[in-house]
Amino acid sequence: GTGPTGRELARAFLEKEVPLAGFLDNRQGPPERKVLGYPAWGFPDGVPIYFLESFTKSLIVLGIGDQQGQSMMTQLLRQNGWVENQSFVRMA
Repeated sequence: GTGPTGRELARAFLEKEVPLAGFLDNRQGPPERKVLGYPAWGFPDGVPIYFLESFTKSLIVLGIGDQQGQSMMTQLLRQNGWVENQSFVRMA
């Protein structure tokens, strides 16, 4: 997410020089939207699985403060083969 939780996590990762690909958000923004200098991809109707498939070799960190949004992303990832605490983690 691009809210306070996601930004706080991103700052902590960047301080430790952990590579960051960008942010996923449930709000559509301008096509070239950036947060902390990184892409912020907006999907108001939910993240399409084809988009997530390009990150199968990455660790997905769910920094989503609201429970409903976090549950939706967790369910989507699990249903499509991602394993919690191996290929994705929930941080909020």
